[in-house]
Amino acid sequence: MDGRNQNYITYEIEVILNMMLLKNVCSIASMQEMNDTFNEDECVKNIYKILGLKEKEYLPHYVTINECLSKLDTGALEKIRKDMVCSLIRKKSFDDAKFLGKYWLVIVDATQLFCFKERHCEHCLT
Repeated sequence: MDGRNQNYITYEIEVILNMMLLKNVCSIASMQEMNDTFNEDECVKNIYKILGLKEKEYLPHYVTINECLSKLDTGALEKIRKDMVCSLIRKKSFDDAKFLGKYWLVIVDATQLFCFKERHCEHCLT
């Protein structure tokens, strides 16, 4: 899956993919903001600890991440997503969240189609 030249790899693919996942989970708007936010000492330490990897001094720069992502097969990324969801279901990670103990609720989040820090117009929600 990893299309990078193995002789030049500094960062594990897990680090790169999880940084992108965390960027979105944390509602970070830009790759530069991700760099600035995640390359704090405590954040670097925590990300490597969560992933169970040997800690490095820094996390990859967004240019490195973009180059890596451009070489990945989109089918492989889809498989990773599917495997993550299957793992959560298999581990029964959300069983305690069932409605009335037996129904799954489906949540649709469309809040990031457009995002403004201030009210954009009288018709917009905040």
